[in-house]
Amino acid sequence: MVSATDTGLERIAAAFAASSGDAALMPYLRGGVPDVEAWDQSRNSSQWNLVLSSGASQAESNGFQGTPSILVQGPNGQQALEGFGLEEIRSAIQQVS
Repeated sequence: MVSATDTGLERIAAAFAASSGDAALMPYLRGGVPDVEAWDQSRNSSQWNLVLSSGASQAESNGFQGTPSILVQGPNGQQALEGFGLEEIRSAIQQVS
């Protein structure tokens, strides 16, 4: 059962536990996917395998363990953020600029 104090992750996990297969995705899709059938065909295509594996490798190499994750990149390097405060973001931008 989902309660008002559950986090978004807990709510998503509960939706998947209560539904079979991809049925838990439907509430999210209805909110912004105009053609669910085309989206479903695309997401099951192997065309995304390289993109997804590359993204997963980059995320792991930057120490990311979930979303949202922020990587600030500039001419002087890159910096993975551990928090999302405005001052941390500003500092990271200054360091890589």
